Amino acid sequence: MARSNRFVVAMGDVFPLGAFVVSEVEAVRDFEKSAPGRPVQQVDRESGLPVWSVSVLDAIRKHGGARRRWW
Repeated sequence: MARSNRFVVAMGDVFPLGAFVVSEVEAVRDFEKSAPGRPVQQVDRESGLPVWSVSVLDAIRKHGGARRRWW
């Protein structure tokens, strides 16, 4: 069952050995507000700050980790 609210997770719990950025930092598009030729960046519902996305490589990948995308 999916959670409908936020919960705090420490980076060390998700990436115990750290993570490496493997992509450009990109604005997350708000598909409901965007129109063709007029992209709108998504904003966080609680803080009102713009939302960004980046792909990372888990530093523990050599031990079975994987790429993860966080936004």
